[in-house]
Amino acid sequence: MKEKDPSIEPVAIMARTEGYQYLRDYIKEKIKSNLARLRREVFTDLAQVALLQGEIRSLEAVLDYVNTRVKKSEGD
Repeated sequence: MKEKDPSIEPVAIMARTEGYQYLRDYIKEKIKSNLARLRREVFTDLAQVALLQGEIRSLEAVLDYVNTRVKKSEGD
């Protein structure tokens, strides 16, 4: 039998705090800002595009990590 991930409850509890709501909003705004930059700027160096894409993916991964644990905690 697979052991339950010990991060589920602590992360789910953290996600319900006011502080996390501010962090989540900041992350979402940063993603939105980077997407806007990708749409409007003309890049001569594709490395800049890759950096922005990487940052977007990383920030989305943080939100996904928290959201997954919240869903798992609610499923118990």
